[in-house]
Amino acid sequence: MSIELPDGMEPLRAFIESHRRDCWVPVVQSGDGPLDASKFSGTPWLQEGESWPRCMCCGKPMQLFAQVNFGTTPKATQKQFGSRLFQVFLCIEGECLYVETTTPCWLVRFTDGTNQADRIVTPKFRNPLPPKQIIQWAHKDDYPDHPDLEDAGLAFPDSGDVIRCPSINFEAEAPFDDYLALSHVVSGEKIGGWPKWSNISTVYPSCPKCSNPMNEMVFQIGCEDNIPYMLGDGGTAQVVRCQDHPDTLEFTWSCG
Repeated sequence: MSIELPDGMEPLRAFIESHRRDCWVPVVQSGDGPLDASKFSGTPWLQEGESWPRCMCCGKPMQLFAQVNFGTTPKATQKQFGSRLFQVFLCIEGECLYVETTTPCWLVRFTDGTNQADRIVTPKFRNPLPPKQIIQWAHKDDYPDHPDLEDAGLAFPDSGDVIRCPSINFEAEAPFDDYLALSHVVSGEKIGGWPKWSNISTVYPSCPKCSNPMNEMVFQIGCEDNIPYMLGDGGTAQVVRCQDHPDTLEFTWSCG
């Protein structure tokens, strides 16, 4: 689908569209579904003998935020991410997410989904998140948010209302609103695509194995979209991975 651009910004079309990525947004219905279903919250798939994941910061059980069964997602996502189960657990019982520590209060992982536990006992959470089952995935074209556009070469200097893109010899006077209108990133929960950043810079972590930026997005969690929980002040979270070490995942989040 063609993107809309402000007046005078048409020369930037090819530059922006050259960074297009595919993403898939969930279609949901209320309720939990089977253990291996794609879902938000609810009862997760766990392996036989596995304990419910606990926060490494406070020791309390973490809630399931998202589970994606890539064996049932569109073929293009399986080609990119395989056909395994993907899970995101997060501690929201206390203030662990907001404590400056290197101890993670989340768990993000792929699992092969074999040897399922016969019985899973859900902990008694103070504020349990209501489950939603993902019944379908809708494809969308996705484009970089402002921080990624700037990393790619777009510039809006603090000194004036001028938009520049040196790689295509583009420069034009424009108000800040026109600069804001250049982002066509898909917000909310999605598989793949580009991150919707809550701040003015990217926050890609470094791969612990090779130190390269982990800039391939696996999944995004939006601000109170399908999960009634706000990360900080209107924050979003991303699970990203290293392109050279695709089984190495990291959870990153930012807020306004």
